[in-house]
Amino acid sequence: MKRILILLLYAIATNVWSQTSGTLEYSYERNFAIKYSTIATLDFNIKGSKYVVLKSNEVPKEIVVNREGKDLNLLAPEPEHRPQFYVDRVQDTLISLEKKYGKSSTVKESLPKMTWQLKQEFKNLNKIKCQKAIGYFRGRTYTAWFAKDIPVPYGPWKLNGLPGLILEAYDSQNQIRWKLRKINLTVDKTFEIPNYKNGTPIKEYITVIVPEMEKQVFELMKARVTNRNVTITPFVEDRLTHNEIVFEWEEGYPKQ
Repeated sequence: MKRILILLLYAIATNVWSQTSGTLEYSYERNFAIKYSTIATLDFNIKGSKYVVLKSNEVPKEIVVNREGKDLNLLAPEPEHRPQFYVDRVQDTLISLEKKYGKSSTVKESLPKMTWQLKQEFKNLNKIKCQKAIGYFRGRTYTAWFAKDIPVPYGPWKLNGLPGLILEAYDSQNQIRWKLRKINLTVDKTFEIPNYKNGTPIKEYITVIVPEMEKQVFELMKARVTNRNVTITPFVEDRLTHNEIVFEWEEGYPKQ
């Protein structure tokens, strides 16, 4: 009898642990001027998560741009460096491995606190019961479908904070979408969180590092143009095509 009880307790403990550790794949779509679709992976355990965007098989090697009646073929290979985002739940920190204009950066920030409204709407994804939630984050309103039976607060990219794993999410303009492809709950999913002790705080990265890189790109372009009749304008990224449109410290960000 004692042996049976021990085995029963072990089975229960193993099942609970398996619900808080595993890996899943999302289909990931971005619908802007150029549509982009690929696969993203999320590894997670009780201590944190690791999100990676894989290379797409659908990205053309060339983009055809029409200028003054002439087609220009521009090489557009996907970079080998893949976007990666880590949650260190123990230290309440989110780490992003960024690469812009050839420069790699480790960016750190406090784990974003998203305010979610839970809705009494439900549906099944891969036979897993999910509940609907709506939340705002850095310029976009997201609908998320999360699984209470997988009680971890993770999701794709930086989306987090729900009482269950996010299996599907999309913004209100249908420009960004993640949807579960497959999931594997394992007894012990491990991964290494990169050292971020000397990482750049996100506010410094956005307000100082990125503008400096854009300035360097502008100066490089000017130096390469020999025709004096050609005007080169400063290059600034269009945030409306990014996941993050406005940040907490900027004017226009709604107060929580």
